[in-house]
Amino acid sequence: ARVNRHGWPGGTLVVNVMASFLVGTLAGSSATAVTLVGVGLCGSVSTFSTLIMELHDTAGRGEWKAASRYLGATLALGVGAAWLGFTLVG
Repeated sequence: ARVNRHGWPGGTLVVNVMASFLVGTLAGSSATAVTLVGVGLCGSVSTFSTLIMELHDTAGRGEWKAASRYLGATLALGVGAAWLGFTLVG
């Protein structure tokens, strides 16, 4: 995967944050909408397995600081994006 200046793949981060935002906008929607869009669409475009593989590879190269920052950024931005989506729709 292509890495950014911080030493981790920016593309995976962007896709996961966008999917988190979309899931946040679904809060309060019907179960069918959550299943189709949340699980179907967001589940297919978000890349949790890629995130784990990239974290493993980065840490395996001894780049623990970069791996920690990547994980922290993914979690913080993902939760923030979901909250923003929920807030904008709610």
